Amino acid sequence: VRAAASGTTTTAATAGPNPLEDIENLRELEASLSGPDGGSGDYRESPSPTERSRVVALDCEMVGAGPGGFRSIAARVCVVDWDGNVLLDAHVRPTEPVTDYRTFVSGVRREDLTSEGGALDADECRRRVSALLRGRVLVGHALKNDLMALGIGHPWYDIRDTAKYAPYMAVVPPAVSAVPAHVPANGASAAVKTGPERLNPSALSSPVTPSDACPSSVESDCSSSTSSASSAPASESGGGTGASGDADAPQHHPSPPPHAHKMSASAKPWEPPTIRLRPRKLRELAMERLSLDIQRPGDEHNPAEDARAAMGLYRLARHHWERVVLHKVRRTRAIQQGGSMEY
Repeated sequence: VRAAASGTTTTAATAGPNPLEDIENLRELEASLSGPDGGSGDYRESPSPTERSRVVALDCEMVGAGPGGFRSIAARVCVVDWDGNVLLDAHVRPTEPVTDYRTFVSGVRREDLTSEGGALDADECRRRVSALLRGRVLVGHALKNDLMALGIGHPWYDIRDTAKYAPYMAVVPPAVSAVPAHVPANGASAAVKTGPERLNPSALSSPVTPSDACPSSVESDCSSSTSSASSAPASESGGGTGASGDADAPQHHPSPPPHAHKMSASAKPWEPPTIRLRPRKLRELAMERLSLDIQRPGDEHNPAEDARAAMGLYRLARHHWERVVLHKVRRTRAIQQGGSMEY
């Protein structure tokens, strides 16, 4: 049994209008995601027909409204099931004047958005889509844009966005200025190097803990790499006072290390930069992971093809993805209850 869509999206940091009801929903969801023994379940197995019926994929094509056509509104919506069968494919009559049909990408033309062309009213389209999504897992690419254009919401725990799944994202290299000059280059590069390796998308087939899926920062400390010349013994300075030295002789102190004038005594040790991820294009992921050639340059986009590609990416990573979601559900329930994680 899966919790029904509340119409609004909740986050782990804030509870919904009724926290007790949210906790009960999360308990039901956790039970549906867990195995018989309360574990994470074995998602490597082929899903049952019931589980397949709970997953749909969505894709929308947009047209432009407002000055310059920069504001996107939904013009065509497509929903497919687990096997790629089309459940809904319809054009939507715009609620405001269209200033850019973006036909070269969207494939939408003026006559497609009329009653004579079979376009649905915006409210009717919203009602049909909501009925198809209710109680189901929603798969897609950059779903925030599609849901916003349609004017509908969906629970965060039922969203599988291939643009936000960490193993499908690209690592943004840290800026050169992010590594201070006083940190040895080999130490800094070694610290930053661990990020892309831990996010290697090719490791989907190997067991990965939920915390490894979405790391927020590099888990290494380079503070031990910093050094100061002032830590050298005085006897090595070449003119210090020793057992046989002259107390009145001029003292010779070593030169301060580079950038020492920029570091105060209270300065925190340098830490590696936080790893940043960016979404990749659906076309790149489909070709790399599924060998599907979609959104070819110069061709109009097909929302059914895009939805099937997103569904294929989800099916490929399902066993790991669902474990990550289960971890987040348990964490959210613990936060709402004001307790700690339970395993």
